[in-house]
Amino acid sequence: MTAYGRGEVSTDTERVLVEIRGVNHRFMDIQCRLPRVYSSWNERIRKIIQSSGIRRGRIEVIVQLEESPEKIDRPLLNEALARNYYLVLKELCFKIGLDDSPRLSDLISIKDIFEVAEEEDRTEKLWEIVEEALNEALDTFMDMRKVEGENLAKDIRERLTKISSLIEQVKEYAPSVVEHYREKLRKRILELVPEDKFDESRFLQEVTIFADRSDITEELVRAESHVSQFMEILEQGGTIGKKMEFLLQELSREINTIGSKANSVDIAGLVVEMKNEVEKIREQVQNIE
Repeated sequence: MTAYGRGEVSTDTERVLVEIRGVNHRFMDIQCRLPRVYSSWNERIRKIIQSSGIRRGRIEVIVQLEESPEKIDRPLLNEALARNYYLVLKELCFKIGLDDSPRLSDLISIKDIFEVAEEEDRTEKLWEIVEEALNEALDTFMDMRKVEGENLAKDIRERLTKISSLIEQVKEYAPSVVEHYREKLRKRILELVPEDKFDESRFLQEVTIFADRSDITEELVRAESHVSQFMEILEQGGTIGKKMEFLLQELSREINTIGSKANSVDIAGLVVEMKNEVEKIREQVQNIE
């Protein structure tokens, strides 16, 4: 589900802003964006997100830190590494025939030659502030997901109700299919042969075969059952996305069979409407865990 959460915590020396953005995705994908020096928090953030109960979606967590100048650590130059980079670059210039030697600007662009000595105690204290902002953002994020989930459930219920109504209409049309075929077949036979040569028993045999071949009673019963089960699962809540996908697949199969067996223009039109509703539900189910 798509959602957004924001949390902000400020102290005398720090200001932390955490944003959580979620978009639809079939699997769980958590991406963290935070200052490189605090990359060790990455796994902690992932665990907190996972413990919230989210099972599906692409989640982006953005951590922004503002520290007062006196609290910002001074970067330390790794002179040995910088010297090695310089020698490698100088050798590269020689090999490719450049007259220039490496410049200071070339070395400054190499981030690895600088290190920040962060005090462990201060890092942990800062993490406590980040964690507070993260939990605040997560609360608003989950609230938004809950609202969207309720809207999704409402939309799916309405579509399932419509499918149930269409099934009832198909059940009303179904008995007339065989009768229509009987009249149409009798008329065509009498156009080809005299009435006194009309073979009633052969005629009834053909009608019986057609009736058996076009019978959709079982498919209608199973389709109604799938809709009912879908409604029950929707009310249960929890992790239901995979169950819904399976039921939609089965419901779609029954609807397709009804369309292929019914031999009725009226029923075919109702089948098209049902398939349209199923596809719309399928799109919504992709957003449900």
